[in-house]
Amino acid sequence: MKAKKTGRVERQGVAIAMDAFARIDFAFREQGNDDYGIDAHAELIDREKATGQLLGIQIKTGPSYLSEQTDEGYVFRTDNDHIQYWSKHSLPVVIVLCDPDRSVVYWQRISRDTVVETRRGHKVVVPFSQKIDSDSADSLKDLLTPVIPSSRFTVFRTDDVSHAAAKRYSLDIVVNGLTTKAEIASAIRQATTEGVKRKYYRNHIVEGRWGDADADVVRIFLYLSAHDRARRHWRCRSLWIREDLAEESRPIGSDGENIGGLEQIQSSHNP
Repeated sequence: MKAKKTGRVERQGVAIAMDAFARIDFAFREQGNDDYGIDAHAELIDREKATGQLLGIQIKTGPSYLSEQTDEGYVFRTDNDHIQYWSKHSLPVVIVLCDPDRSVVYWQRISRDTVVETRRGHKVVVPFSQKIDSDSADSLKDLLTPVIPSSRFTVFRTDDVSHAAAKRYSLDIVVNGLTTKAEIASAIRQATTEGVKRKYYRNHIVEGRWGDADADVVRIFLYLSAHDRARRHWRCRSLWIREDLAEESRPIGSDGENIGGLEQIQSSHNP
């Protein structure tokens, strides 16, 4: 069977990007095949600790993406659907162009300032000067998602819904003055991280079964106010499942956006 060259080039680009981000203290996590326009997440690591601050990354590799140039950089062209998806994403999104021959990675943020509409779609100039290296580290860090203080959200209720095969929690959280998608996503990531470490049990039998173990599943319902919570009108809900949890022990998931953090958190909004 003949292996497709495009697949090998794409894998090479992912490996080059992973190495480049690792050199500037970012943990690089590749997404699944159904990424819908985000190939990976990069999380800042500060003094060997994960910060919860992330970037969404779209990776393109090979000569075809480096062929069109201006005086400033490479021209990346895409369609309206991708631009809309990236612009509305809960994470800041950067387009990454990999040159596999020189093992160099160039980047540009997707934003109103960088995207130009054309007759056939959109284009973004990825500057020659913006390589993923120590010179660009500070600029990339300036794009990161915010970290929301724990005082900006309140855990109103924790339900232990564990069973014999999985330790599971359901949390109701109310945010205090958070309005942007990025802020809400940050609150969910932080509440999920806290939920994984919770040691609340509904009875002594469940406590005896799970002890000090971390949670396998954390589901969160986010409300904009206590009044909304009283009416059970959640604004956003999320589901995190431990990556290696057996399939038969997993809850039924739902469609939503992967907002990063831990292995992954799937989040969906209520109209």
